[in-house]
Amino acid sequence: MPNGIAVIECYASRPPENVLDVAFTSAELAGFATDEARENAQAGADNATVFNVSYGSQNFRFFFTLDEDRSPGNPLLRVDCDEAIYPSEADSEAAYRDLMDALFELLCRLAVGLNVDYAALFNPENRNALAHSRPFDDGISELPRLGIYAQRVVDQFGGIDAMFDSPPWYTAELDEDKTVIADAESGWLDGPWQPPTEAPYLVDARFDTTATPAVDRELADPFGSFATGAYGADLCVPREQIGPEFRNEDLELVRAYVDEQRDLRRVADDSFVRNVVTDTTSDNVEVVKQQLAEVPADAREGDLTVSTLLPGAIPPSFVRLDEPDGENVVTRVMNLDVDTNKVELLISLGRAAQHGDGMDVATIESALDELAGLEDSDVVERWIEREFL
Repeated sequence: MPNGIAVIECYASRPPENVLDVAFTSAELAGFATDEARENAQAGADNATVFNVSYGSQNFRFFFTLDEDRSPGNPLLRVDCDEAIYPSEADSEAAYRDLMDALFELLCRLAVGLNVDYAALFNPENRNALAHSRPFDDGISELPRLGIYAQRVVDQFGGIDAMFDSPPWYTAELDEDKTVIADAESGWLDGPWQPPTEAPYLVDARFDTTATPAVDRELADPFGSFATGAYGADLCVPREQIGPEFRNEDLELVRAYVDEQRDLRRVADDSFVRNVVTDTTSDNVEVVKQQLAEVPADAREGDLTVSTLLPGAIPPSFVRLDEPDGENVVTRVMNLDVDTNKVELLISLGRAAQHGDGMDVATIESALDELAGLEDSDVVERWIEREFL
């Protein structure tokens, strides 16, 4: 899916009197440049005052709504982050981690300095994390993946245990009784970056050691070892839809072969799909970019795609086809009529195959064939959840 614009929003019922100074000081401590912003305010919609702040070459817009009678759904401060939180937008993993460290520190420092009731960093998939009324717990219909809460708001929810179905992946305490909670690993939260457990602005922080281990994030192209002319089934999305997660409805099953230039081409019409990646020594961001590093002259813009099957847990045996219209693990998973995330299912199956325990490729294919024969999709999903996820 498209990444979409991510935002930081800060809701405060009792902010300090010098909101602008506190916010700019918080930004400066996190490494943002604010000198020009302080001198160049702009008028925005809904009585907002807008300032442009930068971090290196990245620009961020700070929208302040300082009216005391602002509506509960209108935050004291909104920071537009555009697509900066996504690994695919970074030049390198090091640059991505540096920027995410800065954004996380900014969020934490703003939460303390502005005495927020509630603050969050979220993207469009988490768009219901807006606060629409006071008390703030009544106005939040969906908790953000990364949020900060005043103790009184945590108490209004009934405590952290009542807020989430399972222990949060990451929690931290800040000054002024503020609590940081990341409920689970997801895309931009557990890619090349994770929130810190030690930092000057943190009182205490920890990861939940009982949580399910993270999905393998080292990347490798399962087509990388294929000989010229070999067939396989890839799961692709258009390059403009690369994002932190892949929805089933965005996936395209592509039956392809490896040509003499080490490119994947569609069996159906010989059109270019993507480059096969053989060099995985670079960081993950660079590995992803290598898929379209050398686009041939005959490639059609609408056909350019990137694979969702680069996590190293997915073995070549899952994608290999003995013949162009054959079946394998990938095609069998795509044939299942389930809402279960199919990329995550393939990753889990890949881990099972790598770890042995009787789960070789033939056994997995047989199990998938049996599941495909069941008519009740709810039964299939429960079986998958119990056995594979």
